Amino acid sequence: MLARGFASKPSLFLVDEPTAQLDLSTSSEVNSSLSKLADDNVTVVVATHDEQTRNACTDLIDLRLFQDPGSGGINQ
Repeated sequence: MLARGFASKPSLFLVDEPTAQLDLSTSSEVNSSLSKLADDNVTVVVATHDEQTRNACTDLIDLRLFQDPGSGGINQ
């Protein structure tokens, strides 16, 4: 699925956990490919728990900062 998205040459690319279940080498290749896509004026939006993938991003929105403290989540 990820390769199909790259091949379609999108203007917006939404990916959810693109490096989940991948070894470190393959994860690094995926992160590099996403960065190259972003360098080609593609808006890349990534949802991830992976620190290396998060560090490969240029802008971050940490959803934990918007969590309702009364919701029973991690900020309670």
